[in-house]
Amino acid sequence: MNHELTVDEAGSGKRIDLFVGEALSLSRAKLKALFEEGRVKLNGKKTKKGMLVVRGDRLQVEVPDARGLTPDDALPLRTLHVDEALVFIDKPAGVPSQPLKPGETGTIANALVARFPEMLELGDDEREAGLVHRLDVETSGVLRRPHPAGLGGPARRLLRRARRRKEVPRAGEGAAGR
Repeated sequence: MNHELTVDEAGSGKRIDLFVGEALSLSRAKLKALFEEGRVKLNGKKTKKGMLVVRGDRLQVEVPDARGLTPDDALPLRTLHVDEALVFIDKPAGVPSQPLKPGETGTIANALVARFPEMLELGDDEREAGLVHRLDVETSGVLRRPHPAGLGGPARRLLRRARRRKEVPRAGEGAAGR
């Protein structure tokens, strides 16, 4: 969402980041990211967060969608199983499970919300589209996510509570050495 702000007498002399933060009720972390990404302009030019504003200054602030997840139907998505409770996706190596930053596309989560828009409402993290777990970018495998009409939070809570023990044999030890 784009915001146009004009500095009034009360705002004159304030640091630009404080002025924007107060005007738009943004956290310090969010403000920092906006300035680092060049999403704040002072009188039409990119600016730094420490600049002082004066009466009459015009600010343009681009705040990415709060959900942080952009649908992307360009990514091929191979669904292995879909029913009223679960969706299983074949994640190829080289494709991220979810975006790292708002507006990023090309991930499984982006492809999921393009095909199942209701998945935007699920999940603890606004970027995950309700994925119960994630795989590293270079890892292939099956991703599971509850179908919006199905399990949602309960499946995620069960997975978090599950205690898994991963064992990796040491070099030369093999399966017989355990």
